[in-house]
Amino acid sequence: GVPKGVSISHKSVIDYAFWVSEEFELDENEVIANQAPLYFDNSILDIFPTIKEGGSVHLVPNSLFAFPLKVLEYLENEGVNTIFWVPSVLIYFANTQALEKFKLKKLKKVLFCGEIMPNKQLNYWRT
Repeated sequence: GVPKGVSISHKSVIDYAFWVSEEFELDENEVIANQAPLYFDNSILDIFPTIKEGGSVHLVPNSLFAFPLKVLEYLENEGVNTIFWVPSVLIYFANTQALEKFKLKKLKKVLFCGEIMPNKQLNYWRT
């Protein structure tokens, strides 16, 4: 199909950044691993609230996502404490049981939206 876009006002992005920061208690210690491509609206949550708070955003190379253990190793090595990924990616990681090898002790927040998150995989991430 033909690519389409939606204009978002500067004020809307600012308001969203403030809301996300408050709602999810982000601060300058946030280390977020970006999974969403920068042309996807979900990337706004990774980037703008983190900039507002003075945290850091890591743009995980897309090629790593074919290798769940490499992604988790990246998260562990970079001290990532927050992720905002689509459920299909979280489900993929849960189904491969990749978290058995990496405990991600610094990871404190796992955010998701836009798709159904089955209880089985959600509970896997909770554990």
